[in-house]
Amino acid sequence: MTSLLKPAYAISAKGIPREDELLTPGNGENEETETSQTEQTTTVSEETTTTERTARRSFKSPEIVKDLDLLTGKATLKDFLTQKGVGDNDTKRCLAIAVWLKENRNITEITADHVYTCYRHMGWTTQNDVLGPIRRLKMDGAFSKGEARGTYAINHIGENRVMQMAPAKP
Repeated sequence: MTSLLKPAYAISAKGIPREDELLTPGNGENEETETSQTEQTTTVSEETTTTERTARRSFKSPEIVKDLDLLTGKATLKDFLTQKGVGDNDTKRCLAIAVWLKENRNITEITADHVYTCYRHMGWTTQNDVLGPIRRLKMDGAFSKGEARGTYAINHIGENRVMQMAPAKP
């Protein structure tokens, strides 16, 4: 009589079936052992999945740029951002901040510290990932990677987006 059951293989410690070791009643293994190994493997993979879900990316805490003057220039940072009507949109805020720093402070490459300093000056709260909006803008082509690690430079695409921002309604 032909068996309709699939052959049972030994399970390694990592939960991978070992095809070279077929479980049969004659080689000292029984169904009980096979079941407990499978349950153990399931438990291990569930623990791994749980651990992966709780692991989060950590970001370096940004610092205030102490010598960054935000109160002088063609317009103060606050006036410029108000004029551009950036509102609560982090993408617009980061674009406008980068343009203001480039035009008024000749800072062509910005860091998380620059963005954080400007947000604090404006009284805004930042995300845990301060550079998240800028990295997304880089993927959209509005920023380029700077020369140093963690720096970003706004390019003509990003500057054009800021020029096209509608002035805030009074």
